[in-house]
Amino acid sequence: TPIIAALGLLVVVGRAGAACRLDGRYRGGTGVSLSFVGCEVRVGKEGGFALRGEPVWTNDALNLSSAVTQGATTLPIAASGLGGRLLSAVVPVGSSINLTSAFDSAGTDIDRSRYAVTAVDDGLNTLTIHRGTDWAYATGVVRVEVSSLLTATTAEYARSVQVADGTKFPTGAWVLIEDDRPCASSTGPQYTRIRQEMARVLEQDGNTLSLNRFLEHDFSTSYRARVVLLDPVIGAEVQGAGISLVEAEDSYNQIIADIRYAVNARIVDCTIDHDAAFSRPGSNFRLSVSYGCAIENCAVVNPRFYAEGQGYCFRAQGATTGTFIDCSAEGGRIGFTCGNGATDIKFIRPRAWNQSNKALDCHGQDERTVHFEDIDVGGYNILSDGTRYAISAGNPTWQAGCRRFSVSGGRIAYQDSGDIVLYACPPAASVTVVGVRGNHGRPGRFGNGDNRQ
Repeated sequence: TPIIAALGLLVVVGRAGAACRLDGRYRGGTGVSLSFVGCEVRVGKEGGFALRGEPVWTNDALNLSSAVTQGATTLPIAASGLGGRLLSAVVPVGSSINLTSAFDSAGTDIDRSRYAVTAVDDGLNTLTIHRGTDWAYATGVVRVEVSSLLTATTAEYARSVQVADGTKFPTGAWVLIEDDRPCASSTGPQYTRIRQEMARVLEQDGNTLSLNRFLEHDFSTSYRARVVLLDPVIGAEVQGAGISLVEAEDSYNQIIADIRYAVNARIVDCTIDHDAAFSRPGSNFRLSVSYGCAIENCAVVNPRFYAEGQGYCFRAQGATTGTFIDCSAEGGRIGFTCGNGATDIKFIRPRAWNQSNKALDCHGQDERTVHFEDIDVGGYNILSDGTRYAISAGNPTWQAGCRRFSVSGGRIAYQDSGDIVLYACPPAASVTVVGVRGNHGRPGRFGNGDNRQ
């Protein structure tokens, strides 16, 4: 039974024998607080649920004029949606766009693809984007985000930005500051975003935006740095949900429980148990691009994984000021991890046992200010896929490094050999581990990059 109160608050409370349901592909609206207490969450083949808002879009919705293949960098646009205008007037170079298709799956709904426009051909009505498309599209719709390019590069710890058109961002607006620089990797540049932080506009003075926080990254006009206007879901919550995997997934790497484009949202007291039928790979609990959000007292048991990029139990991916409190990861590939430039992330009392690869991890995608406190790491996993790390700062594959990484208190208690207590891969900077107790089947090793020093 929904209980609707003032101030846009919606609370849905499940009762014994009559629990409400959040079916797969649920997305929790924008500009409103949604609270689901004691619900049953049924995760079907098309993916999980998300508490998420959206970027604010312009009024233009453009259709692809023909199909595009996976990995395409040119999008053909139908002239019918332009209303006689030039394509470059509707989608200027530097714009950020969303591309989705009529196929309503987790890949195009829960985790909508975003691309930056690097060139526009008004004669052919085509857009060139900064990286290849994630999927093939038989049909598709392009939505243009409300954004403005920075007119000056910002340094680290800037608290204001200069944009081409400040009128798009009124005082009090939530915004995303980002650029498109590639991430260095052992296989060449990868175009996963590693510079993205959320903030609120405290004051809009002409084309100068003053923000509510210092930005930890620098943002470069050489990589189309921009500000994007957001319509976040605010104060949303799922609490005490029973999460059931009721069908086999229709694609790999789905996210089961996600918080994205959200402010002060929480997922509390929830468990994802993969011992039941329909276990799947991918990410379980994820804080994506968000601000001040939390995952508390949640657990993941024995997630399936086949390869790298799968089996993440708890993940902060591009999040700003996020917290994981009293969460437990059992039997995954990676217990707790940060990636994609996640900033100011805290893991309080994380428990990561029997992980096959890493217990606590910063992924080497330019994460900033990540802290683990009172850790409980150990166990044994016969499925180990290579050398296992208790604490990993940085990554030999992803080479953008991490900065201000710290661990304080707790224990590491592996029962088998092969553990590395700390692996710090340059250019990791300011890595600190204090007061962690060890109880090993053999002496722990410290690693430094690939030299194991």
